[in-house]
Amino acid sequence: MTFSKEWEAQFAAGSHFSQYPWSDLVALVMRHANPKKYDHKVKVLELGPGVGANIPFFLDKGFEYHAIEGSETAVKYMKHKFGDNIEVIAGDFTSLIPYEESTFDLIIDRGAITCNRMYGVKKAIEKSASILKSGGMYIGIDWYSTIHPFSKYGVEVEPNTRIDIPIGTFKNTGTVHFFTEDELRSLFYKDFYIMYLEHKTYSTIIPDRESGWASYNIVAKGRK
Repeated sequence: MTFSKEWEAQFAAGSHFSQYPWSDLVALVMRHANPKKYDHKVKVLELGPGVGANIPFFLDKGFEYHAIEGSETAVKYMKHKFGDNIEVIAGDFTSLIPYEESTFDLIIDRGAITCNRMYGVKKAIEKSASILKSGGMYIGIDWYSTIHPFSKYGVEVEPNTRIDIPIGTFKNTGTVHFFTEDELRSLFYKDFYIMYLEHKTYSTIIPDRESGWASYNIVAKGRK
């Protein structure tokens, strides 16, 4: 089951094979969901892990790792590389997350939920809230910002959502939504308390093919 033909094509071609954990994710997980704070093995669900760049970090820290990924190619790669140390399934996390309520201590994503139209984004957050345990945490890394240099490229299909971005990181990756702070606050308000919200920007000097970056990191605690 592949719900994004663009990302399936990227992984099938050997592109976007990130191999190392994202530093922002490591820092925020250890600050807000350090497994040493729990009296049980912490269950984490990653939405859209790609080929599993973050998996070594979670296994090293003793988490019980689960994931939902939309690319069959990426799922096969992760299963081959990590075997029975993880549970990863192929599926569309904007449509169905096949876990019961109150299953996970932590849900994470890095640049995954943001690569959807707003309807799918809302569904993913609503379902995430339902499958978190009481007091569970959601940590999102690199939700793209409306001041990102590439936020005006491509075709706008709804407010702040674009497809067919012809350059840079987003080339041939399908749908991307660029968020405002107000959108993020509104999206999480119903089911979460926002514990931490960061807006980061930078400009690349050399090489100039990537002119810069702007995105949000968010840590939110379930209200239930």
